Formats: sequence, structure tokens, C-alpha cells
Amino acid sequence: MRESRSVILPLRRLYSSRHDGWPHEIYPSTKITAKRSRFMAHATFLPQSALLPGFIDHMTAQHELKRATHCMYAYRAAAETGQNDGGESGAGNFLAYIVEQSKLPNVAIVVSRWYGGVPLGGERWRRIGEVAWEAVNAMKASLPDGHDQPQEVKSTKKKRRK
Repeated sequence: MRESRSVILPLRRLYSSRHDGWPHEIYPSTKITAKRSRFMAHATFLPQSALLPGFIDHMTAQHELKRATHCMYAYRAAAETGQNDGGESGAGNFLAYIVEQSKLPNVAIVVSRWYGGVPLGGERWRRIGEVAWEAVNAMKASLPDGHDQPQEVKSTKKKRRK
């Protein structure tokens, strides 16, 4: 039998030797449907950006996610950040914003979309954000006390006087 390897991300063999294929907990969202399109997100701890291709490869190799039309992601590992639209224009930047707002130091978020044949317009952004935040919040809830609360963001805008 021939060994199956990913052409785009060749690290599948490295991670598939482990029990579940990825050394860190993966926090999934629920799968939601909007006008026949389905959305689902997964978040995980990402200690270094070099592990990202292995995580993406692991996720896209999952039976349930193999047939997703779009696989978009964003990550922050140490001081390095990045994102990819996965064919869903602007989605990578949107997910990068969610990563930034989450205040989690080492995180990767992958959102999978199965296109249902009906254009969603602005609703796709609401659904992408909904599943991404659900996965991030599940990850935050599992952290020890004190690590799951985002730091207060102070506004740089000055208040207008009347």
C-alpha cells in the first residue's frame, strides 16, 4: 500500500505517528449552517510558528474536514503572526483580528467552510466570527485562572467635550 503524503504540507507523517496526530489539545466549535453553507472552527496552542504547517496539515487530513471548500487560518506564536485566506477573500485578516483580540499568546485558529451554493454576503463574516470566537472561548475556558481574562485595552482616542 502506498503511503499518502500531503503535497502542500509534507509534515503529516511527523504528526500522524502520535495518538491523535497533534501534541496539543484542539478546541472545536459547533458546526453551524447558514443558507446551506457550513462553518466550523478549531483553536489550539501553537508554541512556535514552525509547527503551523503540521497543524494545518493535521486538520485538513481529518475525515470531516477533507472536503471543506475553504480552510482559512490565523496564528500568533511568540512574537510572530500570520494568516491565510484559504480562498475566502479577507478572511485571514478577519481571523488575525480575532487572534489579536483574544489576547492569547500562542494560538492558531482554523475555520473550515463548506460552500453550499448560495452567496452569503455579509452573513459569512458573522458566521466565520461566530465559530472562531466559540473555539477561542473554549480554549480560554480551559486555561488556569488568571490566564483566560483578556487584558484591558485602553483607548487612544480622546473624549470630546461638549
